[in-house]
Amino acid sequence: MFVATSMSPNFDGTVDGILGMSFGALTNTPTVFETMVAQNAVSEAVFSVFLGHESTGGGGEVVFGGIDQDRIAEGGEITYTDVTEAKFWKINVQDVLVDDVSAEGLDNHPGYPAVLDTGANLMVLPGDLPEQINSKIKGSKKFGTIWTVPCKGTSVLTFQIEGQMFSVPAADLARETAVEALDLCHSAVQQNPKDEMILGDAFIKNHYVVFDHKEKRG
Repeated sequence: MFVATSMSPNFDGTVDGILGMSFGALTNTPTVFETMVAQNAVSEAVFSVFLGHESTGGGGEVVFGGIDQDRIAEGGEITYTDVTEAKFWKINVQDVLVDDVSAEGLDNHPGYPAVLDTGANLMVLPGDLPEQINSKIKGSKKFGTIWTVPCKGTSVLTFQIEGQMFSVPAADLARETAVEALDLCHSAVQQNPKDEMILGDAFIKNHYVVFDHKEKRG
């Protein structure tokens, strides 16, 4: 028998692990959700995610096997887009805009693959997109290689998916304080060396996200 004499500080917070919800093809092993589907433990091969803002109490909700219709605005509809690679939840983003102006270099671009990832906090973008976006955020400043944005800014970042616009407000473009005297915070838009986007919680918390495993769409 083995007894732990110490515990990692990683377990001190409110989160002590990550539940993998990608497709089993990623590791050649069925995921927890795929096992639920195979055992008929859920009525539909769908799960949906709601993430709350700290300003409204935080928290969140995952529905395995369906959609919480109360999370959808009255008269609203779910916009589905096909998964481009059935390993991660990877979709295609057609355009990125700051205050309704397309990021330079993305006009008429065929788009970028983007992974919807609840296990990531930020929005991580490829190429020169982070530079183009951060430079267009009102009040942003660059210190060396570090971009900062106003902690209480006004700019809005928008992603175009299937012709629909999905926005991230200024409050979610700012992370922890970088320069207190200037009221500047670290930007939530960061660089990805790979040619794909990762849309983490900063994006997801502003939308109700449905993952349709059967139809391979999100």
